Amino acid sequence: MTLILHIGAGKCGSSAIQAALTQRPRFQRRDGSTVEYIAIDRQGQLVRGERLRESAGIAGYRTSPPARPMRDMDLAALAGALQDVGHDVVLSEEAWIYQAEHWADILQRTGMDAEVFAYVRPQVPLLNSAWWQWGAWKDKPFDEWMATRLRRSLWGARMQEWRSVPGVWSVNVRLLPDDVVADMYSHVLDVEPPEETAFVNASLPGDVLRLFQRNRELRPHAHAGRIDFVLSKLKLAGTTPWVLSPEWIARILSETQLDNEVLLSMLDEASAARMRADPRWWDAAAFQDKVAEPPTPVPLDPEALEKLCVELVKALGAPPAT
Repeated sequence: MTLILHIGAGKCGSSAIQAALTQRPRFQRRDGSTVEYIAIDRQGQLVRGERLRESAGIAGYRTSPPARPMRDMDLAALAGALQDVGHDVVLSEEAWIYQAEHWADILQRTGMDAEVFAYVRPQVPLLNSAWWQWGAWKDKPFDEWMATRLRRSLWGARMQEWRSVPGVWSVNVRLLPDDVVADMYSHVLDVEPPEETAFVNASLPGDVLRLFQRNRELRPHAHAGRIDFVLSKLKLAGTTPWVLSPEWIARILSETQLDNEVLLSMLDEASAARMRADPRWWDAAAFQDKVAEPPTPVPLDPEALEKLCVELVKALGAPPAT
C-alpha cells in the first residue's frame, strides 16, 4: 500500500480536488492498479465509500483532520487499518502544507512512508483571494494579516520542509492549471480524467463580500463558510475586489523572488518553463490594470445591491437541481 498525501495549498484548487475524490473515491489507474480516496475522522477511523459521500455535507467533500490532532490518535491502529485497505490510499487536508513537522512524527511512529503532492499559484493573486477567504473576517489589521500570510506562502520553503521529512520519498509540486482535477488525475494519480469536472468553492463577487463586511453576522469568523458554498452555487455575476496596492504588490514580489527560484528547481521541465514565462510570479507590470480598493468595509452601491437582491430572489424561486 502506498500512502499519497494531498497537502494543499489553500486557494489552489483544494476544494475541487477534494470534491472530485469524495464523489468518486475509488478508481483504476492506467496500469490497472487501484487507488482509493479515504478520509480519517476525529476518532482515527477510516471513512470510505458511500459513507464518505454521505458525510460530504454542503461543501461537497470530506477531508481528514489537521496533523496535530492526528498525533493524539491510536496511530498503530490507524496504520493497521490503512494497510488492511490492500491498495493505494489518498488522504487530503490543505492545512498539511504547513504541518510537515507533525507528519514527520506520524510517519515515524507508524512506520509508514508516503508520496506527497501539492498545487501552488503566484503569491500576489493568491494573497488577494486569501484575504477574502480568511483575512477579512479575522479582525486583524490588513498589513499585519497580509505580512503573516505572505511568510506562509513561500512555496519553495514549504516544499523543502516536506522533502526533508523521513518517510516522504517523493514531493510532487505542481502549478495550479485551469483544470486542477484533470491535471491531478493525469499527472499525479495516473488515472484517465473524467470528461467534466465541477467548479467548487468559487470566489464570491464583491457586492456579496462587501455586504458580509458590513453585516458581520453573515460571516462572523474566517471559517464560517457555509453561506459561501450556498451562494457560490448561484453563479452570481461580479469579481472579487482587488485590495493589494502597488506597494504591496512590489513587497510580495520582492520577498518571494528568491524562494520562487527555489520552487523553480523543484518543478518538471515543462512546469518550470511555464513559471518562468508567467509574469505574475516576477513582474509588477502583470498587475498594472489592477486598481486597489480599501480592504476595510465601504458603503454599498444601491444599484448593485438591488441587482444582488433580484438574483437572490430568482434563486429562491428556481426549481431544485436534478
